[in-house]
Amino acid sequence: MMPEIEHVLEENNYDYCLYSGCFDVAANKMNNLTENILLLKVLENIDSFLEDQAANLSAISNNINGNALLVGKKTRTEKLQNNIVYERFNIPTVNIHTLEMILEGNVPYIFRTRGGLFSEINPEKLKNARKAAGLSQKELADEIGITKKSVYEHESKRMRADLHMVEKLEQFLDEDLSEPVSLNTNNKEIQPKGNFEKTVSGYLNKIGFSTNFAYKSPFNIIATSDNLLVISDAEEKSNKAKKKAPKMAEFISVINKPGIVVTKDEINIDLPTVTEKQLKSMKLRDIEKLIK
Repeated sequence: MMPEIEHVLEENNYDYCLYSGCFDVAANKMNNLTENILLLKVLENIDSFLEDQAANLSAISNNINGNALLVGKKTRTEKLQNNIVYERFNIPTVNIHTLEMILEGNVPYIFRTRGGLFSEINPEKLKNARKAAGLSQKELADEIGITKKSVYEHESKRMRADLHMVEKLEQFLDEDLSEPVSLNTNNKEIQPKGNFEKTVSGYLNKIGFSTNFAYKSPFNIIATSDNLLVISDAEEKSNKAKKKAPKMAEFISVINKPGIVVTKDEINIDLPTVTEKQLKSMKLRDIEKLIK
């Protein structure tokens, strides 16, 4: 599968790097000074995707303002269909064909869960189409065979609806009402696994950063301030930091964000580095100078 995905990314002018962890591909495409960052986990059978992988993937994608996708071919019981978004632990899940459509700007309108096929109705479009037809909420509900409450709820906020009901509404009102599936995921707060990460996070908090943690990745801290996002690898053991540094360098190069490595002792790598002792006395402007 990976060669196919690399081909699709290259055809759509994405820069990317490969990793093996909670994500397999980090990709980015610049459009008129805006970025489209993607983190992809690639598995033939999506049922083998684990909840802790999803949590770390969500934490990273949300904190770097990217989108996370699980790309696969099948579950244990069925093949993934084209132009349908599935879900695994809150991570939008698609096959390669659908990934290609998304990269081309054509996000599907159909969402699949165990409960069936769904779509999301645009509240304003529904309300305007109903009023243009001269119908009250109850009259429209009676025509479609649903409740007045259901019409009211779908005119009040964007929410999923049974695909069959959406199609009946669109046919009756002669209006396209559905919206592309949202590819956003819920932000996950990951707890630190070790005292060193916790200590480094505390120093970053004092400087003015908010921090979250990530594992199964080439770094373990994501630090954000009002106008700065810094990817950090906090490693007490220097040899571990050196081993992860090349992959971290590839990642920050692709997503176009700065990164630093924090260690107990000084090390020599091709990334901005700072020791725990140095970080303790630093201010935000010192971090900004370090990553320039």
